[in-house]
Amino acid sequence: ISGTIVGIWTPEMFHGVSVAGYHLHFISDDLSFGGHVMDFIIDNGIVEIGPVDQLDQRFPVQDRQYLFAKFNVDEMREDITKAE
Repeated sequence: ISGTIVGIWTPEMFHGVSVAGYHLHFISDDLSFGGHVMDFIIDNGIVEIGPVDQLDQRFPVQDRQYLFAKFNVDEMREDITKAE
């Protein structure tokens, strides 16, 4: 299958803000298939690497539903673990 892989590498000390290690996503050239990448073999391709020196995370603080939402943190962690 032919497509594009995009991802980041995050140091272990930032696990929780992002996933420690490599976090890669794939999208096929015809846009019909995509998702998390767990393993891959490149037959032919172009690799581009660049530094990321900052993270800008914003929260919807004007949204009252968000501000007063009751999040189940344990359930969220479980869902993230399953997805990763």
